[in-house]
Amino acid sequence: MNTVVLTVGLQGVGKTIFCKKIIQAHPSIGYVNRDQIFLDHFCQGAHDMELHDLDSRHAAILERVLQEISNSTSTCIILDFWNITARDRQHILNRLRRLGIHRVGIWRFTIPEETRVSWLNKRQQTIITSSCRRSLKYLFSGPSEETLRLAKLSVQHHQSLIFNQATQNIEKEEGFDFFVNINPLTPPDFESLLP
Repeated sequence: MNTVVLTVGLQGVGKTIFCKKIIQAHPSIGYVNRDQIFLDHFCQGAHDMELHDLDSRHAAILERVLQEISNSTSTCIILDFWNITARDRQHILNRLRRLGIHRVGIWRFTIPEETRVSWLNKRQQTIITSSCRRSLKYLFSGPSEETLRLAKLSVQHHQSLIFNQATQNIEKEEGFDFFVNINPLTPPDFESLLP
């Protein structure tokens, strides 16, 4: 394998759907999804871990991701990992270089905020298993539905502001070999995705 692409974008911008369309059209491209690893590792029998142990969870997920990349026979792998902060991206970049990856690029996903909020509101929460619900039970009790809806909108808006600030100079980050800005509503041609 010689190329890994990191996806960068907020939850609900269409990263996973876009990536799945790419690998469906180009089956030789590998795909590693952080969310699926998280669900497999922490929501299938590992629900007894403490919520405050998020750093350990993040490290365990990253190790599983790197293991999947190491075992892949694909020449290109999409790492659907969201990678919001420059620090996270640099850490993953350094680990990938130590694995011998020759090219590492970034696909930054952005869509209008109102579209993202609409997509998030339509999304079903069926991926959260009952064991995860037990682990996160404090999220499912308390304030009224309307209060939760308004709080969620406020959080989503705040996430967008932080993301835009954290990624405004992403194309200038050291060490990455290419950068592609993607709006899933008007996707670029495949040839432009891996310059």
